[in-house]
Amino acid sequence: MVVGPKRIRVEDGTDLGRALDESDKTPVELEKDGVVFLVRRHDGDALPSYDAEAVRATLRKAPKLLTPEEAETLKAEVYRARERGTRPAEPS
Repeated sequence: MVVGPKRIRVEDGTDLGRALDESDKTPVELEKDGVVFLVRRHDGDALPSYDAEAVRATLRKAPKLLTPEEAETLKAEVYRARERGTRPAEPS
C-alpha cells in the first residue's frame, strides 16, 4: 500500500508561513536538532500521467537486454552482495 506524504497546515503570519511564501523563488531549509529538511513548492502530482500497466506492457515488448546466462550471473552477484550486507565488517 502506497502512503502519501503527511500534510501539515501552516498558519499565515507565522515565521514558517512567511518562509513558505518565499518558497516559489527558492527551496526552504528547515533545521531541527541539527537535521536539515529541504522544502520546495509542490505544484501538483509528480507523475500525473503515470500508467503502471502501460509501463509493464512496454517492458514486455522491449527487446531482451540480457541473455539468460547474463541474467543468472547478475542475480548471483546481487545475492552475494546481500549476504555480505551493506555495513562495514566489525573490526577484529
